Amino acid sequence: MRLKAHVASSAVFGIILYFIFRSISLSLAAFLSGFLIDLDHVLECYINYGRKFNIWKTIETCESFELKKAHLFLHSYELVLIYSALVCWLGLGPIWYGVSIGLAFHIILDAVFNQYHPNGLFFLARYMRKFEYHRIVDISAAQAKKKQQSKRK
Repeated sequence: MRLKAHVASSAVFGIILYFIFRSISLSLAAFLSGFLIDLDHVLECYINYGRKFNIWKTIETCESFELKKAHLFLHSYELVLIYSALVCWLGLGPIWYGVSIGLAFHIILDAVFNQYHPNGLFFLARYMRKFEYHRIVDISAAQAKKKQQSKRK
């Protein structure tokens, strides 16, 4: 999903969470973590291209599937599971629960709407595939989907 879509869906989800939990801090944390998780894409572009990148190039690179490697440290089922388990086990407050919910929501949206290979959102699977982007994302399907979306505009 594109950043705008993550922001919009996280905003709607945050509002829904507010009506469920009646907690501004939980819903705001879920909203923010629902799209700020994408900051790892900036790190990814730095890893791939060094100091020659800028934020606009980062967005363009991610949306045009030009990465060579995809570590995406924050985009993993393992991280969400470990973080959520710690939040529950330690009994942390609503902000921490909100972050956990927002991270899980983001990962679910990516799994549904992005063209990941099976297990592509497992960090260990990416590690075993040497973080090679073409072995994590079905690039041809993703490009076809992008082309189809462009035709609709």
